[in-house]
Amino acid sequence: MITRLEKLLRGAGLAAAVLAAAFPTIGAAQDEAANFPDRPVTLMVGYAAGGPSDALARIVGQRLSELWGQPVVVENRTGASGTIAAAAVSRAEPDGYTIAFGGSTTFVGFELLNPDQVTYRTLEDFDAITMIADQAMVFTARADLGVSDIKGFVDMAKEKPGELNFAMSGYGSPPHLNMELLKGMAGIDLLTVPFAGSAPSSQAMLAGTVDVMMDGPLGMGTLAKEGKAVMLGVASKERVPQLPDVPTFVEQGYDIAVKSWYGMLVPKGTPQAIIEKIDADLRVAIGDDESRDVILNAGFERVLLDPPTFLQAIKDGQATLKGLMESGAIKPE
Repeated sequence: MITRLEKLLRGAGLAAAVLAAAFPTIGAAQDEAANFPDRPVTLMVGYAAGGPSDALARIVGQRLSELWGQPVVVENRTGASGTIAAAAVSRAEPDGYTIAFGGSTTFVGFELLNPDQVTYRTLEDFDAITMIADQAMVFTARADLGVSDIKGFVDMAKEKPGELNFAMSGYGSPPHLNMELLKGMAGIDLLTVPFAGSAPSSQAMLAGTVDVMMDGPLGMGTLAKEGKAVMLGVASKERVPQLPDVPTFVEQGYDIAVKSWYGMLVPKGTPQAIIEKIDADLRVAIGDDESRDVILNAGFERVLLDPPTFLQAIKDGQATLKGLMESGAIKPE
């Protein structure tokens, strides 16, 4: 007969065996993370070299390379609002050496509005590392439109239903979402004019064929300074440091604050220890005042959201867009 003491000893032996089997795996993962990286790392960017997301990626890549003592290579794989690059990362080995450097249009807007054109699902195929920076959208009108704030624009739009238009630089992008929210909250009817990006949108507004548009603070601030446009408001909860004199949508009675953000994600299944190390190293590499100022001068605000908070931000962004889709304000292409 097996005594109770023998059962306890056997149970303890089994537990010890299980722990002994587990510890080598845990220890190996920790060692792997401690030595990460021991070879070049690729940051996959879905937009062309010279653009804002590429510039931000290169700032981050340079500082990580200096910290790690390993090359961090920025690879531009353009097309389909950054989703071609993201798809490539989703198929990569989940070891931390191939990282998607992308934004809200790639991982929220385009994915939800063009599901048949995207081979991945962000929440299923990626692990979030860090949201690095965001960018508030500035609502701007052509200089001769005759409005100086959001109320003035809304009043004009109500007087001329369907006659005013706005430039949409990217279906499902933050500028598009902010404008659809304004249309719904203010009860106005605007004509949507699609463009391939902010540069052609700006040119159309300067030419007088577009009434209003949204873009980042640097481009819109420059146009306003030159007297070529009027800034009506910033889609943000708080005023942005680049344009401290421009009131927010919230200040003007509209709770609209969909920002464009950029962050780093890795293929699902990447060891948690490596994710945590990259996140921690990012905070060292770009956490100083100099890096903050460089990012600010590039038109962004450094935010540094950790993996769980970044993941929740992605979920919140998708929920906002799904709400607009369910209301009929935005429809899949």
